[in-house]
Amino acid sequence: MKKSVLKIILICFSVSLFAQSNKVDSLQGVLKTEKEDTTKVNTLNDMCSTLSNMGNYTAAYSVEENALQLAKQLDYKKGACRTYEIRGLDYYAQSKYTEALKCYLEGIKEAEELQERAQKNANATDLLDSKRAIAAAYNDIGNIYDDEGNHPEALKYELQALKIDQEIGDKYGTGAAYNNIGSIYDIEGNYEEALKNYKLALQIHLEIGDKSGIDAGYGNIGIIYARQGNYKEAIENQLLALKISEEEGDKSGMDNHYFNIGNTYEKEGSYSEALKNYLKSLEIARTIDEKYMVASNYWHIGRISIMEKRNNEAWQYLDSALFLCKNIGAKDIIRSVYNVMEMLDSAKGNYKSAFSNYKMYIAYSDSLVNEENTKRILSEQMAYEFDRRTDSIKAEHAKLDIKRVAEIRRKSIIAYSVLVILALTIIIAVLFIRSLQIKRKKDEVTVALSEKEKTLLKLEKDYLGEKLQSATNTLEVYTQSMAEKNELLEQFKTDVEKLKNLKSRELNEARVDQLEYLSKTTILTEEDWNNFRNYFEEVYKGFFIRLKEKLPDLTPAETRLICLTKLKLDGKQMANILGVSSDTIRITRYRLRKKLSLSESESIDDIAESI
Repeated sequence: MKKSVLKIILICFSVSLFAQSNKVDSLQGVLKTEKEDTTKVNTLNDMCSTLSNMGNYTAAYSVEENALQLAKQLDYKKGACRTYEIRGLDYYAQSKYTEALKCYLEGIKEAEELQERAQKNANATDLLDSKRAIAAAYNDIGNIYDDEGNHPEALKYELQALKIDQEIGDKYGTGAAYNNIGSIYDIEGNYEEALKNYKLALQIHLEIGDKSGIDAGYGNIGIIYARQGNYKEAIENQLLALKISEEEGDKSGMDNHYFNIGNTYEKEGSYSEALKNYLKSLEIARTIDEKYMVASNYWHIGRISIMEKRNNEAWQYLDSALFLCKNIGAKDIIRSVYNVMEMLDSAKGNYKSAFSNYKMYIAYSDSLVNEENTKRILSEQMAYEFDRRTDSIKAEHAKLDIKRVAEIRRKSIIAYSVLVILALTIIIAVLFIRSLQIKRKKDEVTVALSEKEKTLLKLEKDYLGEKLQSATNTLEVYTQSMAEKNELLEQFKTDVEKLKNLKSRELNEARVDQLEYLSKTTILTEEDWNNFRNYFEEVYKGFFIRLKEKLPDLTPAETRLICLTKLKLDGKQMANILGVSSDTIRITRYRLRKKLSLSESESIDDIAESI
């Protein structure tokens, strides 16, 4: 089963027909007038996103460097997080998984520091943004490990993303995480856990009205039921998924659902019903030029034909599947076709041909095993590099922690010292003033005082003099103590600098000793789309007819993306219109570029402009 991907349905449409003619040139013009502040970082990130959408990763990388340099200079964590995320997605789109992982890890580091700062300053907006960025990074890392076949690591990061999404109330993110977790359990053969997570994902998609998520949810649940042998429940859920795809006009979804229904009937032994659905899937797959699905249907129809003793017809379908698979490099289907051909030739008594087909079956089996082993080795190497990078950053954090503790202690002592000195100064001043008042009073009444009164006055003067002297002595002692503590902190600072050159184990031991020593000293409807389509058609007469003639295989979602591109909207504007993130727009554009087989010099913008 191919992993189902959550698709976002359009929520609302509010478009501007005054979009700038050339987004890159326009952003460059804005950059020339902007100051070196956070706004410029955001503009640079918009430029990165635009260049990435065009597939110009070389230019995007250069702009990303400028954005990162300025963001770090300004200590703008939020901007740095976004830059690392954009660069990670660029590497992911190019299948450079190791580089993508490094970017995601750096983004997490920036987001964690932003989170710490937001908690200290009680900044709810920054706190939410930091958590959302961390969840997105975990999800991206999980997808990479899943693509590489390292399912335990993929599951670990998807679960972390799920926990954060639930904490911040991000339902779209929660639904996506449940779906991804279900897919991992499905691949691992843990169908009970897969079914549980798929149902949780479906429940959330039903709650928020996400039709594409509902479609995927019913389809995934149906497949799991089929794997468990519960064919009745499987068919019911797959038919619900098919109905939604038909309502949305999603031919790719209809193709997959018909195929899965046929596969369920085949497992059940209902070959006539299986054949009926395989033929419907084949018809749609031919229409949208899904060669892999065409070949898959050929192979299954051929196998059913053997079951029904129609060997000549079976041979034709299998031969067609083999020819098509060799053209597209579908080794998994080629292996299965040779396996069935060997059995078919053996049944006909054609043992020489059967032996030849058996050898080809073994050869392709070995090839697939070797590819899987190579993929596994690369995944393990990538995980090792990733863990090593994580340890390095943790060591840097440890050094920063030591510095931070020393700085906090130093500032605390200084602040406390100032308060104490101020208090002592006030006491001395009060005593001095009181002494002056007593002296003045003494001068006024000296003549009238008796010997006894003079004696009492002298005692009071002596007492006040002693208190003044005591306060003065206390001030001197505290001042000396403060100087000694400052000297100790300076020594600690010097020791911290020495710790930078220590190895990790030595660093940890030295850090504990130093700290101990210091402590001892002190969401869219079909009606919305139709309204938009009518308005768009008034501006661009015949656009949809020309688009259908030039690109007949577009899904509804891809058609909507082309329309927004025609209006020359940037990724951020599209994301606002669709109610999704800018990264979703970028990934959708990447997949469309791949589907249309565009070169680096070609762009979706050019295609939209030419229609």
